[in-house]
Amino acid sequence: MIPSANTHALSLPASPERWRGMRVMVMGLGVSGMAALRLLHRLGATCWASDQRPVTELRDATPELDQWLEGRPIVESLSTASDLPSLDCVVLSPGLALDSELHKRVFAQVPVISEVELASLFIQGKLL
Repeated sequence: MIPSANTHALSLPASPERWRGMRVMVMGLGVSGMAALRLLHRLGATCWASDQRPVTELRDATPELDQWLEGRPIVESLSTASDLPSLDCVVLSPGLALDSELHKRVFAQVPVISEVELASLFIQGKLL
């Protein structure tokens, strides 16, 4: 569960063309985080990524990563909220520990959704 009372995520666009140019940070680059990053790149969002693993390990595992980020660096650690670019949304991996004061401050300012929530915006079938 995302530890935020931020309800702005409910107004995020489900229309693919409305994501074009949105500034989105994907936090956590496991399998589902990489899929979220790939989807956002295809939708035309301006993407940043954050992960605790070394950048070389991430690039070795996923050669397309630099293409999806279009030259923007991978944020390896967040020591202050000012380390983040101005964002429209954060897409969050379910595996991240989110109990720091920094996370709470960031999430209070930016709409936060999970990778599953992002995917659900584009499912055309029925959800149960």
